[in-house]
Amino acid sequence: MINNDKEIMENRKELLKFDTDKAPLRDQIVKDLFKEIKKRNLGLNIVDMWQQISGDRQEWLDNQQEFLADWDQFTNVSTQGVFENSSNLHMPVTLTQVRAYHARFMQATVSPEPLISVKARKASHTDLAADVEEFIKYTLSQWCNYRGGIEETLDQWIWSWLTSGIGYIKWGWDVKFKKFKDVEEKQVQHAPRFIDDPATGNEMELPSIEIIEEEVTKVKKTYEGPVCSFLNFEDVAIVSQDLTDVANADAVIHRQYLTASELWTLVERGIFDNDAVEKIIEGGNDDVSSGIDSSIKIDRQSLSGEATLDKEYDLDRYEILEAYLSIDTDGTGINSDIIVWAHAKTGTELRATYLDRMNKSGERPIFPILFHKRSGTNKHLPVGLVEMLYPLSKEIDAMHNMRVDFGLISTVPFGFYRASSSLDPKEMRLEPGTLYPLDNPQTDVHFPQLGNRIAFGFQEEQALNIMVERLTSISDLTFGIMSGKQGATRTATGARALQQEMSTNLDIFLKRFNRGWKRALEYLLHMLQQRTPKGFEFRVTGSNGIDEYKKIMDPKDIAGDFDVEISPSTATSNKQIQMDNAMQILQLTQNPLDIQLGIVTPANRYEAIKNYLKTLGIKDVSRYISASLEGQILLTPEEEMERVTQGFEVPVVPNADHEGFMALAQQYMTTPGMITSDQILLIQGQVSKHQQMMQMMEQLQAQQRNVNQVATNQNLSLPDMGNINV
Repeated sequence: MINNDKEIMENRKELLKFDTDKAPLRDQIVKDLFKEIKKRNLGLNIVDMWQQISGDRQEWLDNQQEFLADWDQFTNVSTQGVFENSSNLHMPVTLTQVRAYHARFMQATVSPEPLISVKARKASHTDLAADVEEFIKYTLSQWCNYRGGIEETLDQWIWSWLTSGIGYIKWGWDVKFKKFKDVEEKQVQHAPRFIDDPATGNEMELPSIEIIEEEVTKVKKTYEGPVCSFLNFEDVAIVSQDLTDVANADAVIHRQYLTASELWTLVERGIFDNDAVEKIIEGGNDDVSSGIDSSIKIDRQSLSGEATLDKEYDLDRYEILEAYLSIDTDGTGINSDIIVWAHAKTGTELRATYLDRMNKSGERPIFPILFHKRSGTNKHLPVGLVEMLYPLSKEIDAMHNMRVDFGLISTVPFGFYRASSSLDPKEMRLEPGTLYPLDNPQTDVHFPQLGNRIAFGFQEEQALNIMVERLTSISDLTFGIMSGKQGATRTATGARALQQEMSTNLDIFLKRFNRGWKRALEYLLHMLQQRTPKGFEFRVTGSNGIDEYKKIMDPKDIAGDFDVEISPSTATSNKQIQMDNAMQILQLTQNPLDIQLGIVTPANRYEAIKNYLKTLGIKDVSRYISASLEGQILLTPEEEMERVTQGFEVPVVPNADHEGFMALAQQYMTTPGMITSDQILLIQGQVSKHQQMMQMMEQLQAQQRNVNQVATNQNLSLPDMGNINV
């Protein structure tokens, strides 16, 4: 065993606690609420609710074990069938379809350009939308999950969604520390030395300092940022009529296993109660295999090649239930959204807080997605792709094994011989190169001819595969294979039309996925607006394709009300379809008639070319095109004033309404009580920028007038040649 948690707990009381950053007050335990839930023994109620939910869905979990045995993760291949030497092989039909779906939806999620689109709900936040969009993209690809990005979590989320019919992810904000002994240099003062001053002859004192190295204990913050975790479906319980409506569910419970180090870190940061953690560790660690709903975990572990789920040589872990509840906490009759952490074995409460204190938007951080609904409702647990294909896969296995068995019987010769012949009347196996004595080989021995009976199996398997294609909308064309059947794929137009129809069927499932994915992105945005550290700097790709660095001095820099939009179609994941769409847009914006009518502007043309270059995979589009002034966003004086008073940096462009803003600024600054002294300074700074821009424009206009005057004078000085006859 690596750690002895009980012994460490005893020694820890006598040692100094390591110095970690305290969590913000809003993340620490709400003491009054914590006392109230302990008084009610709410932890025991949460444990009882978890056990009842687990028992209620046990049959569904048993079915999942049976359905998941239909693909390679739980399948033990065997050649032994119903009789000796008969086959019992498994055809990976389900796995093939799941892999095709998984690849298609992964590409539709992480590959579209743009990945997401952020649009402001107010005009005053329009110029912030681009920065917010780039910040979310950077968080998803680089910052989150301990600087590993979200792609691995999305991979697991989509795979679970396809195979079991339901998938869960959870957003959170985590801070990681590590403790170590380092070496530092230190100045040590020694006894001074005395020497004679050569100038005066007096004794002079010289300080004696020595630099030595010493070991010091340090606690270093290794990470602070958002974390997106994949949750196994057996570790989440939602009490609701609609499994996707987490926000309005009566209760949402997430089971997790934490180490003693994680528990003590949360205690030091003021997030967990010290006495509760001591009680939990004193009671001993919790085995994952002994928990409710652990049977499917045991199957995953044992059939993957490991003997046991719990090992003696790893860190001890403790089963913690994180419950999101809506209950009356103060006797007023009005429910409050709270979060309670409790130990699953003892019901000991570790923490309690309000949901709106953790997240100002009041959103719960768990996001489910359903694959196929039962009877048009989410009330019952959903259907996964594995369950849909289960009966067809079983029949395909049966037909394939029948053909293998018949091929074996018809290939290996067998026969009958007369018992009264010269051979002993017993079973005899034929061997190549061996001669057997018979009275009359032509009449004493008979080799039956079974004929070819595999046509039935081929026809049945072909019909079953057609049913699989119709059920899943996945065909040879999806895998990039051109089969013997041409049909609609004879021409490029027919192949494209067939691909569009296939995408239409898949889009239904993608839209269900996108509903959960969009809610997760909106939660991430709200979390970043509240928790981004001051002075955070990140790298973005500008509109011209050049890398830029932006710094968030304060979370208010990305504050605002925004909509997060994502691509709703699987067609966007197909590179050829993207190229075709980009080319059609490029051709549309070069129509001379539309340009003359003003329907297509230079800004429209620039966006079309930029979209085409990005489709080609070119990131630095500034090497080939440049944006015009027309593409810049102009704010009204009122919109600009709202942005400035909120502390945002607003660039001043030449064609802005300078006089209108200056007049509005004068009105704001002369009206008592309308703005604060700090806002007055911000407005004065913006007015100064407008004045400088107006002066620069006046200078340019004066230079232009001088150039025009010189040209006019030159024209007047030329002689009139109209009356000269040559």
